[in-house]
Amino acid sequence: MNTTNVQVFLANNTFDCCLSLWFIRFLKTSPQFVPDVSLLTCATPLSFTGKLLIKLNPDDMNCGSDIPSKSWLTIGRIIGIAIRSACLLILSVAMVYIYNRRYPSRSGYIPISEHDDLYSNPNALFSERLKIPIREDDDDQLLTHHDFGSRRSLAQSDVLTQATTEGIYATDGSVAGDSHIQEAILISRSD
Repeated sequence: MNTTNVQVFLANNTFDCCLSLWFIRFLKTSPQFVPDVSLLTCATPLSFTGKLLIKLNPDDMNCGSDIPSKSWLTIGRIIGIAIRSACLLILSVAMVYIYNRRYPSRSGYIPISEHDDLYSNPNALFSERLKIPIREDDDDQLLTHHDFGSRRSLAQSDVLTQATTEGIYATDGSVAGDSHIQEAILISRSD
């Protein structure tokens, strides 16, 4: 292939002269390959804008201190990405918070009644309003209090009790399947 007759027309192209020092040297040594060399001008940097490439000397050009003209675009992109990332992070945290508040993580959670918070606090169970009644004639027996809708009953329990100076210990020896469950509670005296 014969490359001696190859010609490249480059008019109306923009050139960054500081990035094209090699091309300016090529044009000075081999102008026959670019017939429109007299029309090629620099677009950037600002100090060389509009000057003909063929009239520039690459060795005299001081391009090391010039800041590329599009550096603001790069900085703008970095700032934009950082702001978008921060907003996305804040939005994600807010969505997780709202989801956790709206849908409790306890599976199978069913409110006991409109006074659900009363039963979730163990100290509230032993308040003055919910004292377990103790029979006055024999303080070694325990009465239980049941509330089924509108009917209230006070019945003697099968719970084993033991009276001490501290109060009454009530133990429940329930059987569930093959397991024997033993629970004890101290009901302090209210004297």
